Amino acid sequence: LGSLRGSLENSTMVPKAEGHAMSTNTTVVNGSSSLDGMSAAALGALTSSSSKGKVMTLYHQTSPSIAALILKGGFKAGSGGWCGGGIYFATTRHDTDSKAIGPHSHTGFIIVATVDVGKVLHMNKTCDRSMTGKKLARRGYNSIVFNPGDGDEHVVYSNDRVISAKAYSS
Repeated sequence: LGSLRGSLENSTMVPKAEGHAMSTNTTVVNGSSSLDGMSAAALGALTSSSSKGKVMTLYHQTSPSIAALILKGGFKAGSGGWCGGGIYFATTRHDTDSKAIGPHSHTGFIIVATVDVGKVLHMNKTCDRSMTGKKLARRGYNSIVFNPGDGDEHVVYSNDRVISAKAYSS
């Protein structure tokens, strides 16, 4: 863990360029999405940077081994959760401790990410377990924010919304 954390903490946050990931030590993440069959208009609404949206610094907790994979190849949407299979972020580093508690959650390593949340749909505390990136785009939104009772969570459905990510360092 120490050597992995050290090498990841020494990586730099580099803005994504032209939609491509850079070298393995950079923490740019912009992998492919699983949105096959989506209309061009819906895909554009989901993945484009929105001048009406906003960019936020958000936090994601996982295991050190999964963090290494994320920092090398980008986030991948999960298969389920309060808001369906998305990429979930907390608004503070400390909030990740109470959020990474599901049966498939992993802990021990925190990633700080710059995320283009675009146009945000505000959902109630139970969100919508059947939500997908396609459904969200059809409604004209890029991400979701909801509060299950322990602070806001932000959900995106495509790694394209993640501008950069790096190891959290206190």
